[in-house]
Amino acid sequence: MTGEPAAALGAEGLKLRRSSVPWATAGAVALTVLVAQVLPAVGHGAWFPWAVPALLAGTAGPDAAGAGPGGVLGVALVALG
Repeated sequence: MTGEPAAALGAEGLKLRRSSVPWATAGAVALTVLVAQVLPAVGHGAWFPWAVPALLAGTAGPDAAGAGPGGVLGVALVALG
C-alpha cells in the first residue's frame, strides 16, 4: 500500500463520471440556490441545510426561523471536509 487513496480504494473507484447533459450540473446548482432562497422566505429554511447561510445573514427576513446549532455544525463540517 502506498498510502494514497487511489491505492486503497482502487483507481477505478475514484473516477468521476461526466454528465451526459452538460447543463445538468449547472441546472442542479441553480435550482439548489433558488430553493435555498425561497424556503427561508416562506418559513421552512431551518429544514433545508443549504439555507443556513441565508438564515445567518438575515436575508430571509426578520420573521424567518433561525438556523439551529445543527445547521451551523453541518455547514462547518462541509466546509472542513
